[in-house]
Amino acid sequence: MKRNFGTYKRAGAIFCIGFSIVAGGPARAGGAKGELSPAHIFQDRMVLQREIQVPVWGWADAGARVDVAFAGQLKSAVAGEDGYWRVNLDPLKASSKGEILTFSCGEKKIELKDVLVGEVWFCAGQSNMDWQLKKILERYPELEKRLGKTDFPTLRFIRYPVCVSAEPMADRHCFSRWEIAGDSAVQSSMALPFFFGRKLHSELNIPVGLVQVAVGGTTQTSWCPREVIDKIAAEEGSELTYGHLVKKGEERLATLAERSGKPFRNWDEFEKYQGGDKRKSAGYAMGYPCVLHNAQVHPFAPFSFRGVIWHQGEGGPTQEHAQRMKALVDSWRELFEHEFIYLWGGLSRHTNFSPPFQPVAGMTYRSRRNLQFLHAQKLFGYDGKSAFCDFYDLGNFNTHFGEKDKAGERFALAALNYAHAEPRVFTGPQMISSDVKPGEIQLKFMHSGSGLVYKPSIEGISGFVMESGGEWSWIEPVSVEKDTLVFRSDKITEDAVIYYGYHANPHETLFNMEGFPASIFSAPEQLLPRFSVSPRQNNPADLVAFDGEPDKSVHLNITHVRRDVYVFRVDSWAKEIGEAKRVLVRIPADWEGAAALHNGKAVVLSEITGGSGGQKTAKFSADVNGGPYVIYNKARGGEALAEADLTRF
Repeated sequence: MKRNFGTYKRAGAIFCIGFSIVAGGPARAGGAKGELSPAHIFQDRMVLQREIQVPVWGWADAGARVDVAFAGQLKSAVAGEDGYWRVNLDPLKASSKGEILTFSCGEKKIELKDVLVGEVWFCAGQSNMDWQLKKILERYPELEKRLGKTDFPTLRFIRYPVCVSAEPMADRHCFSRWEIAGDSAVQSSMALPFFFGRKLHSELNIPVGLVQVAVGGTTQTSWCPREVIDKIAAEEGSELTYGHLVKKGEERLATLAERSGKPFRNWDEFEKYQGGDKRKSAGYAMGYPCVLHNAQVHPFAPFSFRGVIWHQGEGGPTQEHAQRMKALVDSWRELFEHEFIYLWGGLSRHTNFSPPFQPVAGMTYRSRRNLQFLHAQKLFGYDGKSAFCDFYDLGNFNTHFGEKDKAGERFALAALNYAHAEPRVFTGPQMISSDVKPGEIQLKFMHSGSGLVYKPSIEGISGFVMESGGEWSWIEPVSVEKDTLVFRSDKITEDAVIYYGYHANPHETLFNMEGFPASIFSAPEQLLPRFSVSPRQNNPADLVAFDGEPDKSVHLNITHVRRDVYVFRVDSWAKEIGEAKRVLVRIPADWEGAAALHNGKAVVLSEITGGSGGQKTAKFSADVNGGPYVIYNKARGGEALAEADLTRF
């Protein structure tokens, strides 16, 4: 049987009982056919969106009148032939006082208690959005030290488990419930949305509701409706049509099932295996197009919310990623019938690589995807409703970085900036235009905050790589203005290109005054460098290295590299705190005296002269999972900088 994997207008094409999908009738949130049943999202302790129209809907007997009462409003609707009814509440004022949302139909009456009004956000994407707070705290114990308050009676969330469907579902009936963000309940919240919601809640001092639907290990196309996939494929002349992606999904499903011994090799067999539970083994179906749009997005329309936060989204396909993102958001705005704010986060760096000491432009899948994310920003047209939040500097050796609190807070600052007209700086400078001519390159930036700041990195490295006539070199700006950089050199030809951030762990030398580092860019814009090297190539010396090769479960994380101070950690998810590893740290030739701190205490460095260019190498034992080590230049005030910056490492 052929499956649609597409979109339909809500007209009773799906009948949902529990987790099953049966063609031929309207979706119901529970109970027998004909009973009054609001959509599942409407429950006790929920938060409704303030200041805009609030649709409320559900199902009842065909022709039955349904009355909905809330906050002094009474709205009525008559169920259609398919049983579907809908009313629209007039814009509501924020309220932290729990009220009753009442549904009446004949003798049937349903009362939802403790319903608040405030700001509601939809939280979608992949595993960096999906990971629960409990899981992040287990993986990154240092986050516990800065966790802070977790008990907020008017911060609410509902977390939906993964579910996949070949057809668009009209409702999601499952065991998910709206939860109050209390000390114990908050552990089950997705971590990044919790930190986002907490910051927004504290800034606005009104209720905040979070609808959490993210799913780890997913592809972008699984979140797209069919028309988006085929539209972009047609516009770009791409092979990535809906039919092509279904075929690839079938191949992936069969391969995964065979490896794990599952009794299905195609979608029909997979659905039989699931029975009535659309969550069962849902991860096997992530390669199919549309299946998460159908089950994790479509059932909630036309729910009213302020905006969407999306992270991380690097799952393929690689081609046309930016174009599909723009079309995807357009389709969701049409589906939910309002122009919500859309904020998306970038991928993080690989800190187990040393920053390059030679001028090279290399790529990883993370930096490549961030270029796509920035290109999407251009496609949105800087419309005041869509924004990219860069998290590249928050990375570590793993895709699932630990600083979810900082990522969530950046999203919240962006939300305040775009949704509430409260000017905030939430991300670093992003290049928006370039003018390249012989002898000079001029660059313009957005998100420059109070002004651009250029700070050379360790050993005076500029962080800007110029390729001209097949030659590569570092180049420094000769002029730094509020939102403009100017480079001048007789080596700049008409075909010259400047790269910034093209590395697994690049030098950070361009910031805004608020301290956020600039995003990756090339001028003129290129989604791939004309010549690319791996992070290991042309890097003759590591900033930090092991003295001997430890087991593969131990990683060096080199972060916050500056002219007179740098930070590293020795981390492992497989080992306890306390084990030590011998490390070699590079002391630049222009440092007149080096010292180190660990958790605020001095570390004795055993210096060994030698190395290229007059550098020295120090050797000492560093604790695994013991926190950050700060290496600094004593002669140029590095100690004060190190002590001042310890709180942010």
